[in-house]
Amino acid sequence: MSTVAFPGPGFLLQIGAMGTSTSTVFTTIPGIQDMKVIPESTDIHDITNQSSPGGYEEVVPTILRTGETSFPLVLDPNNGTHDDKTGMQYARNNRFLTKFQLVLPNNNAGAAGSPYTKLQFSGYVTGFEVNAPVNGVLGGDVRIKVTGQPVWA
Repeated sequence: MSTVAFPGPGFLLQIGAMGTSTSTVFTTIPGIQDMKVIPESTDIHDITNQSSPGGYEEVVPTILRTGETSFPLVLDPNNGTHDDKTGMQYARNNRFLTKFQLVLPNNNAGAAGSPYTKLQFSGYVTGFEVNAPVNGVLGGDVRIKVTGQPVWA
């Protein structure tokens, strides 16, 4: 059994400067609810041939895929990380490559043994849907297509 656990809440997604993948200054994006951070997968290429042992399929791994990060948020159209002047909507509208980082909560004893506190990745905001429900609050659904290798820091 693992002795390291990172229970929520307390995970923070932060956004770096847009148009760069090298930013080291990050701002926390408020209002994020549950996150699907980076679903990863590996493409497989079939190399089965007439000489494959026992007639069994043979495969090799090829491209490592990062998928899309997605999350709902409580939308504040006046917040600088949400808006269309400087925020995620702006990044989407202008197709800016943007650096992000997920900061793990460090307020629990189980996480003390982990050397990792942040997951950094670059991506493009590919979706920003605004939701205005009758029974609820103004919200948004955000999608970010990750590009390149995510790195634990």
